[in-house]
Amino acid sequence: YMKNLYKRIRDSTYLKLNSQLSLIPSIDIWHVHGHQMECFAWYASNFISGAGWVNGEIIETLWSTIN
Repeated sequence: YMKNLYKRIRDSTYLKLNSQLSLIPSIDIWHVHGHQMECFAWYASNFISGAGWVNGEIIETLWSTIN
């Protein structure tokens, strides 16, 4: 998603990015294992200073109720 994020924002009529905002890409720890091994060290949220622990897959636990 981050690969073309800045281009999508730049090309958008409606989206603007604050120039003082710094985005740090990460992949949820449960999801990062499905990526290439080098993604783990670069993007696992465990290794990003100041990143919190979140359950980014929570929506999947709600699917049975939603369906």
